[in-house]
Amino acid sequence: MRRALWILGIALLIPTFGSCIFAPKKVPPKDDTGPPTAFKPLDKRDNLLFNLELAYNQRNYEEYRNLLDNSGAFVFYFGQQDIRDGIVTSTQWGVADDLAATQALFDRNPPEGDPRADDVILDLDYTEDEDDWFAVVPDTHPDETWYTKTVLYRLSVRIGLTTHSQNKDVFARFTARFTEVEGDSVWQIVTWHDDIQ
Repeated sequence: MRRALWILGIALLIPTFGSCIFAPKKVPPKDDTGPPTAFKPLDKRDNLLFNLELAYNQRNYEEYRNLLDNSGAFVFYFGQQDIRDGIVTSTQWGVADDLAATQALFDRNPPEGDPRADDVILDLDYTEDEDDWFAVVPDTHPDETWYTKTVLYRLSVRIGLTTHSQNKDVFARFTARFTEVEGDSVWQIVTWHDDIQ
């Protein structure tokens, strides 16, 4: 299952995610006996991906929210297969819909009757190298240079005794924008193309 299926399933009544295959990187396994792994500052583009994976694995909504451009430019694009299969009725959604769906997925105590994800595991594989981000000049912001990177991901979500996971490698393309947030210069995700072919 792709991120769209999972996120929509939990938000509407289950979730999805991506990275590149050269020199894969792994976040250390969860160790509930010690302090949680620290999030990295958003002064480097690769730190967006590190924090994205960690936010999912720790189910940390606040840190996830910090990763997305909140100026109105963020767009999540659903995979073409999800659109063709009728899993989604829209080709994209904005930051408000993405945050609401992710918050529902991460919620350890959802409202009665809503499904509860007992375990959420995201694994991103990508080359850790700032030079592996490719420059693009967006039509909507011709005075800016954004950077894009393709990532392979695996997402699994356990609800009760059932584990939902992808049955194939899924690639997503992330685009990062350097912006100002509360006086700090940071990288944020401005577009996320899910399940690119």
